[in-house]
Amino acid sequence: MLIYDLIQGWVEFNPKSLRMKIETIRTAITGIGSLPFLHEEEALRYSFEHTIPFLPQLPLAQPQEFMIIQTLAAFPGYDPQTQGSSVINLEQWTSQRSVLNQQTHHILQGGYADPSHILGLSRSIMCWDPFIDRLREGLFSKAKAQIAGPVSCIQFLKDQNGNGVAHNASLCADLFEFITARGIILSQELRKTGVTPLLFIDEPSLFLTSQNLNTQTHHLIALSEMIRLLKFHHVEVGIHCCGEMNWPSILSLNPHWVSFDHSLAWNSFLKKMSRPEHQSILRSWIQSNGKLSPGLDPHSSPHLTLRELEAQLKVYFPEEGPWVEYTAKNFLLTFTCGLAFHSHEKLQTTLQYLQKVSQTESQ
Repeated sequence: MLIYDLIQGWVEFNPKSLRMKIETIRTAITGIGSLPFLHEEEALRYSFEHTIPFLPQLPLAQPQEFMIIQTLAAFPGYDPQTQGSSVINLEQWTSQRSVLNQQTHHILQGGYADPSHILGLSRSIMCWDPFIDRLREGLFSKAKAQIAGPVSCIQFLKDQNGNGVAHNASLCADLFEFITARGIILSQELRKTGVTPLLFIDEPSLFLTSQNLNTQTHHLIALSEMIRLLKFHHVEVGIHCCGEMNWPSILSLNPHWVSFDHSLAWNSFLKKMSRPEHQSILRSWIQSNGKLSPGLDPHSSPHLTLRELEAQLKVYFPEEGPWVEYTAKNFLLTFTCGLAFHSHEKLQTTLQYLQKVSQTESQ
């Protein structure tokens, strides 16, 4: 069943649990994506200092690398240079919709597509070619990329008259499918270098839909199908939510990784998921290889250690020793958000902080 069917019919979808062999790895660090550099060489140097290198985005070097603009490159009717970064031309989208659907459905069903079209590599990812070249050297087993989530894109976009597009079910379906297809092709290209691709779906606006339960339910259903399709194509999928969320619903999407701002969401995550009615959801997610990716800031948590994170887990889950230990040993640490508007000094401070935290021993 394609995402289009889910959006149009609002049918209920319950993804089957994808059980995977649990492997214990040392705590890794990576980046969110955007960096303040103007040249690809220094961006790549910074990225590859992390245990899992990430595809740099350089919006200050070229505005096409702002996450939503980059993600929607090549989507019919979206041309930020002529229409503004938040505007989509509905007439152009409608006139090209048939071709768009044919291409995205082909990819979603396992067919090959030219990455230069669906990704717009030459226009939207300045570091792409040198990033791929570095990965081909075979020094890393995993690499991370990130895309703007469809819910956040839908919240961001407006038509030519300044109206929101969330009510347009057909457009929303096409955006979900296009972004999913982009994620698949992006990950396939990374896999060709010999690495396991990690693809994080950045959904900072997902919490906005919580005010409308019907809308949020529809979006979560479509996101669950998006994640299922990405996993079907052997992509290790993460979802990034900045702050407070309906965590049982997020875990029920069954991503490999759940990423959040530690200072905004860690305590609420522990409190909500430790409730008796939610513990089975958390346990099931961890058994299907789910892991946490807390975003840390040296200013808000300067003395944080892995031991402290594990101790906090034990407070809320005193009878869950094995999976608490597994979770504590398999964090993927990042900064809280992109670093495009931070100083170069902040970047180095953040990297050194993440390296220090990742090397502290858990109990």
